[in-house]
Amino acid sequence: MRSGQFAIYNGKEYSAGVMNSNQIVLRSSDSEDLKMGFVEYTGYNKNIKYVKYVLKTEVAEFYSINLYTFYMGYKSYVRGENGENVAIVIENLLPDVAKALEMDRAIDNGIYEKWVKREDIEIFEEKTPISK
Repeated sequence: MRSGQFAIYNGKEYSAGVMNSNQIVLRSSDSEDLKMGFVEYTGYNKNIKYVKYVLKTEVAEFYSINLYTFYMGYKSYVRGENGENVAIVIENLLPDVAKALEMDRAIDNGIYEKWVKREDIEIFEEKTPISK
């Protein structure tokens, strides 16, 4: 499942992040990107192998992707996955509604989380442009 911030650079989609008001970092695990000016990443995240810092104006698109589903009539956000199970979060729930939905974990006031089987839900992507 993909979620987070992404950018289109030279026709290819990369995981991305804001560095400052003018610059973003592109992340890759493809060694071919070294030919495009990426450098080896030496940080703590083992899923990232290469990075490149570019100006926001150098990317064709910059956007975030959030994953959501509808669970028993309520829009819920996908928080993560663990094998065949997916963690969903529903916000603005009253405690009695959360109990009726068998939401087993309160994260915060009115925010509840529950693990559900991946096969029992349909996951949708919500793409939101980030201003460059």
